[in-house]
Amino acid sequence: MRSIVLLALAAPTLAGCLPGDTRPEPAAVDVTAEPSAAQADGFDAVDGWHVAFDRVLAGVGHVQLEGGACTSYANARYDRLLDLTDAGRQKVSQVFALGSCDLRFRSAAPGELVLLGAGVTADDLALVRSEGGDAFVPSGPIVSWFVGHASRQGVEVRFSWAFRQVFDIHDCLAPGDAGQALALELGGGATVAAPLVLHGEKLFRDDPEDDAAPLRFQAYASADADGDGAVTLDELAKVYPPDAHELDAGLLDASPVPPASDAGAGGGSGGHRETLAERLYQRLAPGTWRLGDSPWCRADAH
Repeated sequence: MRSIVLLALAAPTLAGCLPGDTRPEPAAVDVTAEPSAAQADGFDAVDGWHVAFDRVLAGVGHVQLEGGACTSYANARYDRLLDLTDAGRQKVSQVFALGSCDLRFRSAAPGELVLLGAGVTADDLALVRSEGGDAFVPSGPIVSWFVGHASRQGVEVRFSWAFRQVFDIHDCLAPGDAGQALALELGGGATVAAPLVLHGEKLFRDDPEDDAAPLRFQAYASADADGDGAVTLDELAKVYPPDAHELDAGLLDASPVPPASDAGAGGGSGGHRETLAERLYQRLAPGTWRLGDSPWCRADAH
């Protein structure tokens, strides 16, 4: 018992001998996540369909501040599982640094260190953590899951698409035409907002590289081969999206992949014409996250 008392008495003395943190006070970066207005409210596509999202679950986290002119104090190595169906900002993390810093984050399924956002349940967590697979990621948990429907002239088509590819997202461009990366200028003691915005409408752009490209749904609707009112990734893998010449001619439906074609889940280079599933999974889905008003962020498969 005496030894415990002596240790307790000695603790303040030992603490007083430790050197203080003499670094300058850092800035705090409040990182949040929210849906775009089109994701929260739905949108009208140019081909007459109204598209609405019924549920959007997304894993996001591992926020870091980095760069040659950035002094990082504390990054966040945990994930959030968020319901980003409705409007409103939710906390992702708070990180600390000084200088001119680039923000990097990860679109990933929740790991062991996970916090659940508003409206997210233990059942949701179990759902996204359940191992599954598709033509692009043979085995893995769900990173993001978009559930919704589109309607036109009394016809409704549903979709429920789970994406399993993990991406590191960084080098977001600043708004405008300069083409420069968006840097956070962090002075000591400041608090800076860094809103991450999920743009589900990006899944329906004509051009994956152009955020001003029209939003369309007709190609997806025409891919519903079994006529059950729900279009799946498997069905999208069996059709080509209309190309620019077809769109100019007013041909908006997807066209079937010939049975003897080698079209599949193997990328879109070397003369291979990409299927609608490839475009959606490999080129549209990776571009759904933005930092604030940034027009584009780089997404590297992890």
